Amino acid sequence: MAGEAVKIQMKLSIVQISRRIAIDLGTALTLAFAGTVLSWACSYNGPLEIVSRYEHMIWALAVSAIATSRAYLERFCVTSLRIRSRIVLWVLIVIIVYVIMCWIDTRINPYDNFITVFSVGLLVFLAPSLLVSTAVYAVVSGSIDRKGRTGQT
Repeated sequence: MAGEAVKIQMKLSIVQISRRIAIDLGTALTLAFAGTVLSWACSYNGPLEIVSRYEHMIWALAVSAIATSRAYLERFCVTSLRIRSRIVLWVLIVIIVYVIMCWIDTRINPYDNFITVFSVGLLVFLAPSLLVSTAVYAVVSGSIDRKGRTGQT
């Protein structure tokens, strides 16, 4: 009987780990896809030129929307991490995706080097989007957690 309880508990932890990996990987891929689409939209002239003028603001809004979606997805998948751990994971995912996108940019544009792309984008894209999206993620996750504790839906 005790062996069955251990197996059930182990199964639950494996399911939770699988959910966590799926959410983290899905978030990273969504961020990379959004960055690629924004980069593509900014490379054209004409009607999409307005996108390149406000690229940093659009990026901050897109990352915040992804953060909100992630918070709700975590609520439905019932992950067992505390909010501080989830915020740290969010920040790490955004930074890792940013570094990967900088590396990809240096492969697409060989006249750019990684240090230049990273440092310019750090102040223009990463810092504002990370601050705004982390605040949004913390507020949404906190409010969802409170609703879950009080029994509201």
